[in-house]
Amino acid sequence: MKRKDLVAALACASLFAAMAAPASAAPTTIGFEDISTPGCCTHPSPGYQGFNWSGSSGSQSWVIGENADTFMISNGFNSYAGNNFAWSNGAADLELSGAAFDFNSFYARSGFGTYTAMAHGFNGATETWTQAFTVTGQYQQFSFNFLGVDKVTITNQDTNLLIDDMVVNGTAPVPEPETYAMLLAGLGLLGVAARRRKQKQSA
Repeated sequence: MKRKDLVAALACASLFAAMAAPASAAPTTIGFEDISTPGCCTHPSPGYQGFNWSGSSGSQSWVIGENADTFMISNGFNSYAGNNFAWSNGAADLELSGAAFDFNSFYARSGFGTYTAMAHGFNGATETWTQAFTVTGQYQQFSFNFLGVDKVTITNQDTNLLIDDMVVNGTAPVPEPETYAMLLAGLGLLGVAARRRKQKQSA
């Protein structure tokens, strides 16, 4: 096969693979900026961003605060970015649940002191992921990449846990077997076409 034919074959094969590959879902960053926070505290509504927000304190487990609030200022609570952030109601366990999703990362800090919390990812009743993370009084980014879960819980907080810029569904999908089948089919067709062209040129 001539070089130009090889290049064309590779280009066409790549096109076959791209056509067969599933589209990547855009990651969602939840920064809580679209939640109105009159006064000290409010809570995410059921279904906010497609999730249920609960925990050991029920619907009041997740609390939304804003930087300008006097309670936040007096306690030194603040966001990582923007104006709003989420924090646990005291040391309440936090729970995030919904249809199957990827739980990728968040920025977090402690309300007071340093401690190690635990993140758990579930698929139904089965815990499929577990990861410890240590928070201090400064925001850090923590990566989890719990894939295909329907519930995440955060436990073992000593005090309030502050969370901001949570990223979900940020993982590119693994190509399906059909993708590779289409790629091989494309290469096969290109090989047959090149072979016939060579036979015609030899005749």
